[in-house]
Amino acid sequence: MKKNIAENESVLGWILSTPSVVWILLIIVYPVILTLWISLHQQKMVEVNPPFIGLKNYIDLLPSAKFLFQLKLTVIWTFLNIVLITPVGVLLGLLLNRQFKGVGILRTWILLSWIIPIVATTLIWQWMLEPAVGIINFLLYETGITRSYVNFLGDPSISMLSIVVVNVWRWSPFMGIMTLAALQNVPKEFYDAARVDGANAWQTFWHITLPQIIPTVSVTSFILTIWLFNMFPPIWLLTEGGPIESTTTLPIAIYKEAFRLFRMGKAATYSIILLIVVSAFVAGYMMLFVKSREEVVK
Repeated sequence: MKKNIAENESVLGWILSTPSVVWILLIIVYPVILTLWISLHQQKMVEVNPPFIGLKNYIDLLPSAKFLFQLKLTVIWTFLNIVLITPVGVLLGLLLNRQFKGVGILRTWILLSWIIPIVATTLIWQWMLEPAVGIINFLLYETGITRSYVNFLGDPSISMLSIVVVNVWRWSPFMGIMTLAALQNVPKEFYDAARVDGANAWQTFWHITLPQIIPTVSVTSFILTIWLFNMFPPIWLLTEGGPIESTTTLPIAIYKEAFRLFRMGKAATYSIILLIVVSAFVAGYMMLFVKSREEVVK
């Protein structure tokens, strides 16, 4: 009797999980396999039977200076964003966690940069950063900070940093809200005990607040890192990868190869390499996470 029940539960489990498995196969596994297949062919946009070339796309791409430069830009883009978004977002979370008049309005206002469609906010920033008519250049020039107008998006030396600033403005509220959620889950008894022990504000933050929010901040930074590696809209809308390829990250390179040069095989090769890079990062993070959990258990 018990054996029949166990078998029925096992069959029921397979039946219930089958739709999810099929869905994952359709939207994840199949596209990856198809992309890998395309990367092994000299596929053009409208070519029906492209010639098989094996690993030639990978052999040509991996050692090329152009690809290594684009990979370097992708890492720099991701690193700068994480280094800036994390502290700014945590500070926003700490601010939003305080109780003062108008905090609800402030929370709504800060979230606007994240809620408004990225195309709209990016185009606004593009106008603000214009060298001739942009409000930022106007303020910098009128206050005497600069002696001439700065071409934020047209100067290869500062174009990447300019886009990073725009992206930090957009994504810091996301980190702030996640930090706020973590802060509101910290038991008030911890702070009461610290107050009784005579801890000052800095000691309370360092020994109570920070350890309590680090797990949430770490996971949020991890998720953001994956998104940033694959991020396309802000860079494309502001510079299209220019000037002089100074902001051409791997996602931008994939788009150009596919829809500007119509070299689908090369674009697929870029995509597979980007997938491997991100997967390696995820695997490394998970190994560190599991190791840290084991140390905590010990």
